[in-house]
Amino acid sequence: MKARASNLMIGSMTLAVIAAAFVGLLGYRKIHGSAQQAPLRIVFEGSASGLRKGGNVNFDGVQVGEIKSLKLDNPRKVVALTLVDNSAPIRKDTVVGLEFQGLTGVAAISLTGGAAAAPPVPAGCGRHSDPDRRPQ
Repeated sequence: MKARASNLMIGSMTLAVIAAAFVGLLGYRKIHGSAQQAPLRIVFEGSASGLRKGGNVNFDGVQVGEIKSLKLDNPRKVVALTLVDNSAPIRKDTVVGLEFQGLTGVAAISLTGGAAAAPPVPAGCGRHSDPDRRPQ
């Protein structure tokens, strides 16, 4: 009986250590991943239909971030708070728009262009988007 209790204790402790290591690894990845992203506030003047929380932020077709929240600033402005990779070359002259993905019509924020000589957007600052000015 004593050997069986010992085996049960060893098995339980082994599973507990494996679970703790898994949770620790996931926590480390979450903290490490968020440290490589910066907030970006994007203001759409007019309609931003199809945008949703958790949607993509794409730079020239490559996903560089995620929409964290959407708010109405007033009846004519929609504010999207996003997290964007620090490696994305977002400049002051980068054009912001909407692109629709697939047959479902889910919208993503599209960032396009930006001259290498243009100054970068400071961390936490926002971009204003005019819905009539679409990326080319």
